[in-house]
Amino acid sequence: TVSVTDTSDNQVVFSQTRNGVAGAQQFNWDGHNNRGEQLPDGRTYKITVTATDANGKPLKDDSGQPVKFDTQVQGIVTGVDVQKTPPALTINQQQFGVDKVTQVVTF
Repeated sequence: TVSVTDTSDNQVVFSQTRNGVAGAQQFNWDGHNNRGEQLPDGRTYKITVTATDANGKPLKDDSGQPVKFDTQVQGIVTGVDVQKTPPALTINQQQFGVDKVTQVVTF
């Protein structure tokens, strides 16, 4: 299940359950809630991914902890702050240290 919450972390603005296989998956969110309404730009939203078995129970790793996921964000760089250590890029109105950048492409 992929859920998007607002900054209060208790209001699900979007939720989608998908059947998938192990490995890399892609999720694109267009900024609309489950009712099809456009949500406000410029706000911070949190994406949560939960893997479950066929019975809806959360999957666990070998140590009994919930399975963890790595996430990536795509966007257009709109600013660079070289005063920070490491320097930071502004992407989608959020700052990310260049040490977190895994790929840069041009359009």
